[in-house]
Amino acid sequence: MIKHLFNLLFPDNCPGCGHPFIKGEKMVCNLCTIKLPKTEFHRQHDNAVAKTFWGKIHLEAATSLFHFDKGEIVQKLLHQLKYKSNKEVGFLLGNWLADEIRDAEPFTTVNTVVPVPLHPHKMRVRGYNQSQLIAEGMVQKWNVELSADLLIRKKNTESQTRKSRYSRFENVDNVFALNNSSAYENKHVLIIDDVITTGSTIVACGDAFSQIPGCKISVASIAYTHS
Repeated sequence: MIKHLFNLLFPDNCPGCGHPFIKGEKMVCNLCTIKLPKTEFHRQHDNAVAKTFWGKIHLEAATSLFHFDKGEIVQKLLHQLKYKSNKEVGFLLGNWLADEIRDAEPFTTVNTVVPVPLHPHKMRVRGYNQSQLIAEGMVQKWNVELSADLLIRKKNTESQTRKSRYSRFENVDNVFALNNSSAYENKHVLIIDDVITTGSTIVACGDAFSQIPGCKISVASIAYTHS
């Protein structure tokens, strides 16, 4: 009775539509789950995400789980994760991403998952790295290594949100470096981000891996926004 009364006073609402959950629903309601705009990019070698990186960096594969549209459910979920400290959303999104791509070629040869890092200052302010939460959710469903400390961000760059395409690349140029790069020789690394727009952050991350002998790089994100 106490639990029922608490739920009436403080309902647990779906971050997608805002409606209270019904019995059996958790994190995202069934209706919003059905409406999620999957890309199916992992089934297409020359998909829109992959084309974003053509001529910039060599990738084995690139994909995003969902299309990103302003005001729609995917943006609301990512807003909950990034700005509302809803860490469980990150784990859930990571679970979904792993379920979607782990059996798709060439993701099947991935050895380790590497989240795009935050600068230590931003990490202290936010308290967590949303890309790492997604990666942690992935390894719950996928028997691969999580390397959260392999890639480091040397500079505390400004937010990319309101920058132009060219400014985004300038903002992250030579920002990332590697710890113990020799441990990833002849490995297949999957870089994880929350949203891919111009791909500038991923290109900067990939540059840090480019000098490792035999290292292959793939990329996956929760959402892709058509810039």
